[in-house]
Amino acid sequence: MAVDTLLTSLGLPEADETKLPIINTISEASLLKNEIEKDQEDSGRSYFDSLSTAYDENFSVSSALDSLEKADIDVGTPVTNFTPELVTQLTSDLPIEASKEILDEAQNYGISRAMKQREFFLKTLANRKQLEADGVQGIVANAFSVMFDPAEWSLILGLTAAATATTTPVGGAAALAAGTIKQAYNVKKAFKIGALVTGAESAAFEALRADTKYDIDINDVMIAGGFGALLGGSLNAGRIAFQRAGQRSLIASKVVKGQQLTPDEKIFHDEFNVDVLATKIIDKELEGEKFIESINGINGQKTFNDLEIKDVEAIPKIAGWNMFGLRKLISTGARGGSSDLGFVRFATRVLGANFTGYVGGKTFTKAGGSASEIAESLQGVYRMRLSNLYLTSHKQWKKRTGLSAEEFNQAVTSYVRGIDRVDVPEEVVIVGKEHLRLNKEIGYEAVESDVAGFTKKVIDNNDNYMPRIIDNDKIQALRAKYGNVAAEKNITDLVETAIRKEQLDIEDQVAKMLLKKKKVADIDTVNDYIFKIARGYARGIITRRQMNKGIQDSSEMSLDDFGAMLKVNLEGITDDEIETITDMLTKSITPKGHTRSKARLVLNEGTVIKVANKDGELEDLAFTDLLVNDSEQLINSYIFQMSGAIGLARNGINTNAPKTSFKDLLAKIDEERIEKNLTEEQVKEEVDAIQFMYDGITGNLRNRKETQNLADMNIAIRAYSFAVNMGMSGMSALMELSNSMFEYSFMTILKSAPEYKKLFQLASQGRLPDGVMREVTEAFGIGNEVAFGKWNKVTRMDTEDVGVSISPERGGYNRKGASLRKLGEVAGDGAYGAQKHVAYWSGLTGVTQTLRRLSMLHFTNEWALAARKGKLPFDLVKRQQLGITDEMGDKLLKVMNSKLVEKFPNGTVKKLNIVKWDKDVREFFSAIGFKDARTNVQETNIASSNRFLKGTQVGRSMFQFMNFTLGSFEQQTQRLGVRVSRGDATVGKVLLSAAAMGGLMYVARVQLNAVGRSDADEYIKERMKPENWAIGALSQIGAASMFSYIYQLTTGAMNGNTYAITPPVVSIGQNILSTVANVADENSTTEAEWRKGLRLAPYQSLYGVRQIFNGVADEASRYFR
Repeated sequence: MAVDTLLTSLGLPEADETKLPIINTISEASLLKNEIEKDQEDSGRSYFDSLSTAYDENFSVSSALDSLEKADIDVGTPVTNFTPELVTQLTSDLPIEASKEILDEAQNYGISRAMKQREFFLKTLANRKQLEADGVQGIVANAFSVMFDPAEWSLILGLTAAATATTTPVGGAAALAAGTIKQAYNVKKAFKIGALVTGAESAAFEALRADTKYDIDINDVMIAGGFGALLGGSLNAGRIAFQRAGQRSLIASKVVKGQQLTPDEKIFHDEFNVDVLATKIIDKELEGEKFIESINGINGQKTFNDLEIKDVEAIPKIAGWNMFGLRKLISTGARGGSSDLGFVRFATRVLGANFTGYVGGKTFTKAGGSASEIAESLQGVYRMRLSNLYLTSHKQWKKRTGLSAEEFNQAVTSYVRGIDRVDVPEEVVIVGKEHLRLNKEIGYEAVESDVAGFTKKVIDNNDNYMPRIIDNDKIQALRAKYGNVAAEKNITDLVETAIRKEQLDIEDQVAKMLLKKKKVADIDTVNDYIFKIARGYARGIITRRQMNKGIQDSSEMSLDDFGAMLKVNLEGITDDEIETITDMLTKSITPKGHTRSKARLVLNEGTVIKVANKDGELEDLAFTDLLVNDSEQLINSYIFQMSGAIGLARNGINTNAPKTSFKDLLAKIDEERIEKNLTEEQVKEEVDAIQFMYDGITGNLRNRKETQNLADMNIAIRAYSFAVNMGMSGMSALMELSNSMFEYSFMTILKSAPEYKKLFQLASQGRLPDGVMREVTEAFGIGNEVAFGKWNKVTRMDTEDVGVSISPERGGYNRKGASLRKLGEVAGDGAYGAQKHVAYWSGLTGVTQTLRRLSMLHFTNEWALAARKGKLPFDLVKRQQLGITDEMGDKLLKVMNSKLVEKFPNGTVKKLNIVKWDKDVREFFSAIGFKDARTNVQETNIASSNRFLKGTQVGRSMFQFMNFTLGSFEQQTQRLGVRVSRGDATVGKVLLSAAAMGGLMYVARVQLNAVGRSDADEYIKERMKPENWAIGALSQIGAASMFSYIYQLTTGAMNGNTYAITPPVVSIGQNILSTVANVADENSTTEAEWRKGLRLAPYQSLYGVRQIFNGVADEASRYFR
């Protein structure tokens, strides 16, 4: 268009030939335009590149920053005379609409403002040309960026929540008129208010964009307002609909129970036809009661074996969404909980944690939680008794004697076994006595829980009990040292001597048994018989290792194994005779129950004999040379197995009642399968899921096809990988602050605030809290992670061996034998130590401990403040997910209002005096508090795990950190999704705060990682692109992390980027290979290559270390050119 025509169209005079000063600048927009035009000539732009361009064009924050940048330019002299040169400079390469706005800007605000506006318009033009050149990819990216503007969505959600607050009744503070009640839950009104607020917001955002975009005018602003109104209205109406549904369910439930309604509730009842829903609830309740009555019986004496198929069919399926089979693939609990077989659903309910609740909102609770939850809680409770004691005693021991913690632990084991109790150091005595007390406590708890085989007599007869676990590496070392034949003879002689020392009447007992069987009973025959018994035990020790492929077993040699060896060594022996011998040697009647309840071969564990080595020299061989003697490892194994046994028994599995074994439960599932004409193949995945959960609880998740060497190597590799990659895991853990805070009412947070200072101080010092916080920490079994982290080598984000009762990561064996020698003992132990240090120094253990204590404090005070009002805390759907029944909830409220609980003047708890509570209420409170804290600050339950990822060494290594992410899909995404669908408005607070924190956390990580890099500005610019920021922030949020991973997976596959699917151990391997190649290359190594090599070092991702290494890489790349 001619210059004069353009000016005329703007109502301006034709061009003046007078020369005006021209500002000759090369703007960023011009450079950007040239750069993009050059890019258009190249191929290979990824979807991420297109998305980056689209967000640069459409992101509202970018528009806001551009507007601010323009506003910072002082208003200059308005242009009244336009020369052809000036018009060309201002409008070249721009369409007519943009040209008009540029000249208008110059006429009103001067040339500088006009030139800045030109820069914005050129950038818009270049972006749009680029997206057009990207084809379909560009179209999709542009649409995505328009639909998902993070800033706009955050404000929409926040304003919608505010709008909802104006349309939702405050509560029963004052009776509302019928018309007000109706209006408060009026979906149409909610739509109008939401539309008004959000429509105005959307129009404001579009007006913001219009300031820097040449083709957005008042019509676009009005359209945006209209669409925003529709969206906001829909969101607000949806929220009100959910809340109305929730209120309807609550009132219907009260009607069913015959409870009195408040005046407001009566109005709601009449207005929204609650009786129809109440009738449906009654029908559902009757179905549920059939099941409850069937499982509990009249006096609570029935077992699952008494259930029939029609009884378990009343068990509802797990709540949530299957999402095209993805959920079942990820979560074993979801697979079992959604089964069409009632007994599979029953088994899932009693074995694994249910985080989402049940279809229909039914609440089932039994014995304080599922078997896995009880087991996890008890493990924490019992280990807490010893962790701080061990840490203190180790320090005192080392300071006084200079000896190692390993030697201290061996001394404790000798004390507990009764081998050495003369002149024992005080530290050893203190810890040893606590071991003995804890052994009794656990044993009596097993008796009370009816664990199979446990009786008071069994516990009373084991005063010096310490697990007698054969150390496979020691057995292998003895065979290497003496030779296979000599080793068997030496072990046989050792066992025989140990039996004779402890059982002085053994010859008389064997003679009586032989005479009873009418056999020869002379002294030679008797001695030969005793020798063969000892040889059977010795061979059982040796062959057991071979059958397990060297895998270290955490259980003692069973009497079944012993009996099998007797059959081999005593020709013609009958099963009755084996049982008689077993009873004789164990000094008991053979119990049929848990391995820890079964009597052991009575022998003297302090026995030492002389044996000849290969050179013919005599040397000592002690019975303890066959055993694991580390007291920490042994008590950890015992606690793990007994906690699992108690959890199972409380849920009716493996009790003293007949036909309650897990095999019996599998048989019930098979009966139902046959009844429903299903093949084994059709239910295989579901049965495997049940078996997986059971194995996780009992400690049998190892794969028999995997050797001990393979297991050791993989565990060490994972420890190394953790030490390399998880230096900033404390920042990730901080994201759960939103759960620990905003899952609770504002009043609870406000009134709990005075306790925060003390809570944070104690947490930073690694000390147990006092008062109510100490009580709940000890009752729930969590909140002492700093001590646990020092005592055990396992972390909650990398719970490697869930269900493996002894392993190096659970304070496992200090292997001095062949297994770790192959890997390198120093490297293996160093990897474990580095993992422990990184978990501690990154802040992971400290943050976890602090947030769990914070969550428990809020949880306790939420109940106390609710008790003052006489109503249950939390939304109904959250209570259902935690397993809070009205009956048990009311019991807890009464206790909270009783004199047992000491309170501060503001109503919060000072001291619970929980040990004085009735056992059922105490266990109930501990179970729901434990579940709440472990959900808010996540640790993956066995039911949320994938079998391959947790059941094999390869799975654990290849997807090392994925188990936590996949667990969050069940424990966060599905859980919160169900709550939203049932009208729980609390979720909005949690997610909005998490979104805000996620964005800030991502920015902080980017800034930290950039320190020391020569390309820091480019690095920050790239990672702060809107789409990278959005995905980065999303990945920080537990409830959204799975979707973030799927997004990276799909877009990565589309663009050939395999980062999202590359396992950490593989990525490390790739780094090693590329680093070796770079070193071998004669050409200079770049800064990026140096960084890649340095990232193989343990601790490299820690705060400060990464920044130093960045600087080292920069300097090295310059120095070694």
